[in-house]
Amino acid sequence: MKGFLHPLADVYVFVKDQPGMIAKMTSVLAKAKINIKDIELMKVREGRGGTFRLAFESKELSARAVVILKRSGFEISE
Repeated sequence: MKGFLHPLADVYVFVKDQPGMIAKMTSVLAKAKINIKDIELMKVREGRGGTFRLAFESKELSARAVVILKRSGFEISE
């Protein structure tokens, strides 16, 4: 939330340690015209992957993002 006038809605996404997974995560959201306002790598497990915190402008957008990411095979921590 630092630096933003309005609170953002966070979603935590586990991303496998495989080439192209970050690109896939951001591409599926871009195709749905969902803008990521902030992104942070929270935790990395060597050889397994990492958890990203994605922040969106509203709860409605974050809910849409969750549906799209789950359909694309990503694990979401809510």
